Amino acid sequence: MKNFVLENQGDLWYGVFPKLQEYNIKHAISTKILGESDLFGQALNISFNVNDSPEKVYRNREKITKAIGIDCASIIATQQVHSTNVLRVDKTYLGRGSKDFSSAVEATDALITNEPGVPLLVFVADCVPLIIFDPTKRAIGVVHAGWRGTVQRIAVKTILKMQEEFATCPEDCLVFIGPSIGPCCYEVDMLVEQVVRHEFEFAEQILKPTRVGHWQLDLWLANSLQLQEMGLPKRQIFSSNVCTVDNNNLFFSHRAEQGFTGRMGVFVSL
Repeated sequence: MKNFVLENQGDLWYGVFPKLQEYNIKHAISTKILGESDLFGQALNISFNVNDSPEKVYRNREKITKAIGIDCASIIATQQVHSTNVLRVDKTYLGRGSKDFSSAVEATDALITNEPGVPLLVFVADCVPLIIFDPTKRAIGVVHAGWRGTVQRIAVKTILKMQEEFATCPEDCLVFIGPSIGPCCYEVDMLVEQVVRHEFEFAEQILKPTRVGHWQLDLWLANSLQLQEMGLPKRQIFSSNVCTVDNNNLFFSHRAEQGFTGRMGVFVSL
């Protein structure tokens, strides 16, 4: 069984994790194809924060949420700032960021909940999205992890927050790493390399020298190894292994499109 597959309903294409489907968790990672946009052609942009048409962004969101059985108006979204802020949300947060950017949860890069019918959303266009599921306590989390979030261990901190709020045991969790920039295409400079070496004892495993003063950085492995360090079995980490740069025809990529790009959405709900 593949870790990650594309599914379609009519002209709508989105990605899912078959293992997560086994637990009947509603989720989808949007592609960029066959949507509506004023900026990016017929693109399925999910973010209000890139100066696109708000009406078209919302219609794109509706298209996906209808397909997977989520109420679009109930979505809880965040104003992402590459932080390690993790917030527990419940039904009192329903609709925050669903129809505009200004009402989204401020300065937050990960959301968790244990309530059914509380749909979570984060945005990516090269940064690493992670879905966390605790099948024992029936709790979920969704994480936006760029290189800053990765070196600050936001995925680990999200599980620790789930432990605090829901009594989650790290070794029970399943973690799903979505499409994002792969080690094949993510070249970083000395500034990032030095931070990575300072933070991780396993730095040699995730950095590969390329040209003078530059390295390829494997964010997928960096997130996987830090989760394993906290006790999560490797067999419970499912990576899509899909690079958004190499697959820029299907997914938005900030690097491939030189900053002028939309955002995919990572939707999940119990």
